[in-house]
Amino acid sequence: MEIAAASTYKAPDNYSWRDVNNELVVLNLQSGEYFTFNNVGRLIWLAVNDGKTVDEIMRSVVDQYATTEDKALTDVKAFIGNLLSEGLLIPV
Repeated sequence: MEIAAASTYKAPDNYSWRDVNNELVVLNLQSGEYFTFNNVGRLIWLAVNDGKTVDEIMRSVVDQYATTEDKALTDVKAFIGNLLSEGLLIPV
């Protein structure tokens, strides 16, 4: 699946998530499987759920961490691609 810079995504209805004390946990309500994210993953997840585009998320990563736009975009696309393949995100 192509992940374009202008794309947006959201969590499907069968997932719930909580951000408590900077720890993000995502729970599949049907299977009980859960996922936890590191700081960069948390930033990406929160930005996705705020309706940010891939490009806007990349810029947030660059602003928060010492990295280049190219590296951040590659990493954001890879992370979102993994979330899509796991079913944690769907295109809007």
